[in-house]
Amino acid sequence: MIEAGTTRMGRWLRERRIRLALWVAVIEGLLVAVTADLTKWTVLVIAAILLGFYVVAGRHLRWDVGRQLSWIAAASQRSRSSSSSSPSSLGSWRSSRS
Repeated sequence: MIEAGTTRMGRWLRERRIRLALWVAVIEGLLVAVTADLTKWTVLVIAAILLGFYVVAGRHLRWDVGRQLSWIAAASQRSRSSSSSSPSSLGSWRSSRS
């Protein structure tokens, strides 16, 4: 069944959005681990901006693809920011960023 107001690309993204969000979070985590310029605070600020955008505007976008992409961005930042502040990763942040 096709929902009204959806596009083929939007439906494709919706079917795969959890997997895509997790891959984005993994790739971002690897970039943060390898790049010295990205700190914990940079990642948290970017996550707050993307989560805020999704809450304020992304859920209400009329463009289906934009709505799905904003969800993927927010979910990937949420999973990345929660993993960067988990107790097991705090030790690695402190030792590598001090």
